[in-house]
Amino acid sequence: QPVDYIFEPGSSIFVLAHDFKKLGLINRPIYLIALAKLTRLSPQLKAGEYRFMPGIKPLQLLDQIAKGRVLSHQITVVEGWTFAKMLDAIKKEPKIKQTIANFPPETIMTKLGSPI
Repeated sequence: QPVDYIFEPGSSIFVLAHDFKKLGLINRPIYLIALAKLTRLSPQLKAGEYRFMPGIKPLQLLDQIAKGRVLSHQITVVEGWTFAKMLDAIKKEPKIKQTIANFPPETIMTKLGSPI
């Protein structure tokens, strides 16, 4: 079955490799660390939520994270909704990281450059 993993901003290849060992994606963290260094993918790793399929190879793991091929989630916005109603729906979605939750809709619209 697939393995979902969140690579946090600021995390390192060392954390990633040891997490992958715990998840059963790799056997030896040191090999993944060495591979990341040799391929120069280590500084290119991007934070995000990823899904890995069983049997994925170490280089494929690194490549997916370096290219930022993250897991995406859907939310339905119904035609006719107000901006405030759309924000409310976004706030209720547990998989969406809330970064603007404390701002009123008017402030967000102004920051986006749209008239209120």
